[in-house]
Amino acid sequence: MHWSGDWDKKSAAARSVLEQLYTDGELIIHHKKGSRKFYDLTKKYLPTSILEAENPCKDEESFICWRVLRRIGAIGLLWDKNSTALLGININAETRKKILLRLTNEGKICPVMVEGLKTAFYYLSSDDSLMRQVLEGSADIKPRMSFLAPLDPLMWDKALILALWDYQYSWEIYTPAVKRKYGYYTLPILFGEQFVGRIEAIPDRKNKILCVKGLWWEQGIRKTKKLDAALQRTLKVFSKFNDCDCFTGIC
Repeated sequence: MHWSGDWDKKSAAARSVLEQLYTDGELIIHHKKGSRKFYDLTKKYLPTSILEAENPCKDEESFICWRVLRRIGAIGLLWDKNSTALLGININAETRKKILLRLTNEGKICPVMVEGLKTAFYYLSSDDSLMRQVLEGSADIKPRMSFLAPLDPLMWDKALILALWDYQYSWEIYTPAVKRKYGYYTLPILFGEQFVGRIEAIPDRKNKILCVKGLWWEQGIRKTKKLDAALQRTLKVFSKFNDCDCFTGIC
């Protein structure tokens, strides 16, 4: 079975049915070609012992707890506010506070306050050792540079990113070209503990060249040899990731 992605009424209805069957676990996404998804029966790929296993979530609240816990683990640090990181979960402010309190009392998450902010933040208890090392300054973490995908879990809550790092990011893929401030697919640049800029690097897979169309450093970032070396290393890795042999400068 497959859905072709045509936006008429029939295909929209078919898409809804297929996605519901996928959500219910009756179907899996077997593979994709472009934007077209190919589905198949789940029972052909997963053993009966898994498909017929008892649901570990005894009620709706337990299920929400499980989902919130997964989101906290994905983003790393989540605050007690209405958050786009909780998108898709049926939760309001009262329920969110109840869930966070329950997860805290169960020892699954830990609360922490950030200097200058009044809202409580939460992280997984399994990360507590690392958190304490970071707070004590004893964590052996070597600074590295990364180009983050616009939908990377860290970027799920852009208001949180703005509050913690004073870094404003907008994914402009749906913004009309004339209104874009940066580029169609601009990626945040994270270096060590700081967001230092953003980059638009487009792969030319035919010629196997990664073309850097735009590079914008944040205000106050000093262009040092260390920063440039990190950028060159990251571009080499990113080129390889995109099946490119090399990269060009801003063009």
